[in-house]
Amino acid sequence: MNRKLGLQSELRIGVVLVTNAHRGLQMGMAEARHAATLLRKSVVFAEQRVEADPQLVTSAAQRLVEDHRVCAIVGGVDAPTCLALHRFAAVNDVLYFNPASSSDELRGLNCSRQTFHVEASDQMRGDALALEPSASRTQALCTTWDSSLVRYGADTLNARFHAQFGEDMSDRAWNEWFAIKALWETFARTGANSSAQLLAALEQSSTRFDGHKGRSLSFRTWDHQLRQPMYVRVQDSAGATSVSELPVTSAAGGGAAGLDLLGAKEEARLCQWGARP
Repeated sequence: MNRKLGLQSELRIGVVLVTNAHRGLQMGMAEARHAATLLRKSVVFAEQRVEADPQLVTSAAQRLVEDHRVCAIVGGVDAPTCLALHRFAAVNDVLYFNPASSSDELRGLNCSRQTFHVEASDQMRGDALALEPSASRTQALCTTWDSSLVRYGADTLNARFHAQFGEDMSDRAWNEWFAIKALWETFARTGANSSAQLLAALEQSSTRFDGHKGRSLSFRTWDHQLRQPMYVRVQDSAGATSVSELPVTSAAGGGAAGLDLLGAKEEARLCQWGARP
């Protein structure tokens, strides 16, 4: 079957599991299946479990495309495995959602239009720390999620995760969960179920998602980085811990322009679509 044509009734997502702790993927898949049943739609997850080796990960991605006809892949746990999937997607008519690599190069000179980055970039983390005056770069932890979050339904999400797995939701787990959510919701709203259709829908300025962060999240058109607030956890000399959300809404505004304070700016982009990563 030509993956560019697809079938309007079904979305096929490939998942590459390279550890036994992909809790966010597990939760995202379960919730997408439940929602699909309620909406009378079909979402199919094809899984490949391999060791954390770039060659094995690439072979797993190849099997997902050839044997299961997936139009998008989620997976990777570190820079080498994510780079392997990033490169595979660039030349194989499939989208890749990156939940783990913060490499600025994947958003810059080695970018690919087929890749969407849920994990924050190194530059985003640096920009967030620069906005937090109390944050020492040696003591502060800057993440995409924090298990202490309460507002905007974050407490419910954290509670669901803890009830299911008996542990706190980490930023990696949130990244994985959100990647599945973004793919499923795009299909549910638009019927897009091929790589070309999903790409077109995800690049629309009107395509936005709720990640329980209190702001609409979207992917930048110039490097496909997810716009999102970051969380800086700082421990003071007395041992007390505080978590700050950055950028602050009142200072930056609540829209995309405010969130674009973090990460590569469009006017300074190094990413050029069409280059081979």
